[in-house]
Amino acid sequence: MLCLEVTINGEQRVCAGVAIAQTLNASVTAHPGFNQAWIHVDGEIAPEGQPNADAHWLTSSAAIGDVVQIRLIESDNRRNQVLAEVIWKPSRLERWDSIRMRVLWQGTQGR
Repeated sequence: MLCLEVTINGEQRVCAGVAIAQTLNASVTAHPGFNQAWIHVDGEIAPEGQPNADAHWLTSSAAIGDVVQIRLIESDNRRNQVLAEVIWKPSRLERWDSIRMRVLWQGTQGR
């Protein structure tokens, strides 16, 4: 399956991807006025028989001089893919509050 491998300063932080992924995103957002930056890895999954849900693999701060590498890889190693959180999207009939469900998949976790 297609995955995003994210390393920060040479240290692998996460290998994001699951078989039911519809999208995978990795981004670096800088806030110059606050002298801060953040790395986000997320996407959308489509569990069979369930509504699509937002998925989250990593949020990490970054500092000046950090080297962030995002590599597109093919991986079947499920131990390296840790899904940190799923946020179910409410339907029009449900309350607009997001329903959060922590997914306790064990494996090699990006710090």
